[in-house]
Amino acid sequence: MIFSKKFIDKKNLDFLNLILIIPLTKGETKMTEQLPIEQQQEKLPLFVRYKFKIVYATGSLPIDHAHYLYGSIKSIAPEFEHLENVGIFRICGSKIPNSFHFRIIPNKSSISIRCPAEYVNSVLKLRNNSFRIGKNFVYVRHPQVFVEKPIQHAYSPMVVIHKLDRWANPDEIQHDIQKLYPNSEVHVIPQKKTLKIHNNIVIGYPVIIKNLNEEESLKLQFFGVGGRRKFGCGIFVKYEGFV
Repeated sequence: MIFSKKFIDKKNLDFLNLILIIPLTKGETKMTEQLPIEQQQEKLPLFVRYKFKIVYATGSLPIDHAHYLYGSIKSIAPEFEHLENVGIFRICGSKIPNSFHFRIIPNKSSISIRCPAEYVNSVLKLRNNSFRIGKNFVYVRHPQVFVEKPIQHAYSPMVVIHKLDRWANPDEIQHDIQKLYPNSEVHVIPQKKTLKIHNNIVIGYPVIIKNLNEEESLKLQFFGVGGRRKFGCGIFVKYEGFV
């Protein structure tokens, strides 16, 4: 798959040339500095994942922080509100006992965004920036850029599907996903998850999808399932649990 370079600034094109990571056949990765990006086009996927490691935080963050993160990203790059097929991962860290907050692990916790590669101009506005999450701030530098690889089994901590005036229940979520991926095994974990966006409560459930073929796997990672992907929902990663 090829992405368009028409609207990519030259300095950002040079940035991708230097840091883009291409997967090798044996699942390894390497820095691609040998060829300019124009000659690597056919190796580039339409979607990539930008990982901004958090180097410092002024304090703990709320576990339910997706709306703060998205709002902070929009304050730096307002066009994110209108960009399609963007998945913003929730920040992970060390849970604080008996609280609804967690601690950032410097250089391990990150802000990660999966999106079309042609959004590079917008994404790179976020580098060397601070993000307000609740009452505190986190700071990031330059991102790593990864090409997503096929995965046989996938997991999302929260999938939400809206049904007219309500949120879909586990059976409905399983039915809808099975229609999209009929050759896979879909398991919806009946453990209700909630997400607060302004004054609205979004309801979803964790999902495991097994035995994906290569094409289905990439489609699932690129486009996700359901809504609220800019708030961390419906984004799938490799399932590391017992199969």
